[in-house]
Amino acid sequence: MKGFSPPFEVLLEFCRQAPGLHVRDNAIEANPIVNPNEVLSHIERQIVHTLSQNGGTLIPPELKSACLSMGLNQTTCYLYLVHSPFILKYRHNRYGLIGSDENPVNGPLSRNPVN
Repeated sequence: MKGFSPPFEVLLEFCRQAPGLHVRDNAIEANPIVNPNEVLSHIERQIVHTLSQNGGTLIPPELKSACLSMGLNQTTCYLYLVHSPFILKYRHNRYGLIGSDENPVNGPLSRNPVN
């Protein structure tokens, strides 16, 4: 969608009407719960693990270093950060798992490249 994100209220309404999804307050939950081992690649699971072990967010140089230590080259690391469905750019120049911080840049569904 070339960086387009619908307004948050539109996304919530879509999820209210989608089978298998439930909306509670502003949280969207899947029922049954999605098993990360079934939907994430090996590298994505490593990134999630690294972020989880570091409080959910890291500054770009720390996250890039972790990705490089996993065997990713810098281009692949950048692509995961920019296009990942589970990573957001948060304020204070941090990247992290969705829900790790209450202040994402440009709203709850931000997609911003690494600085």
